[in-house]
Amino acid sequence: MSANREPIGHLYAKEVYPQVNSVKAKSIEDLKTVGLKLTLDEVKELKGLLENAIEQSDKWDTLDVTGYRNTNQVTVTYYPPVSKR
Repeated sequence: MSANREPIGHLYAKEVYPQVNSVKAKSIEDLKTVGLKLTLDEVKELKGLLENAIEQSDKWDTLDVTGYRNTNQVTVTYYPPVSKR
């Protein structure tokens, strides 16, 4: 993780797609979207992370939600703006 990026937390999704090894996956240049397939429990976990982020909203201007296709990990992080460091 970058030295300036601050974690809110992470969860593991049922699926982050398209998978890297998928025949249907386009090249990264052509890939316009990625999807998260979440169970109800995973949605509740993501909701908790986002509520935590809202509680810390005085520390950030934008939030990153990142899905990793190789591990199905979803992270919620932020970079504190210079004015808030």
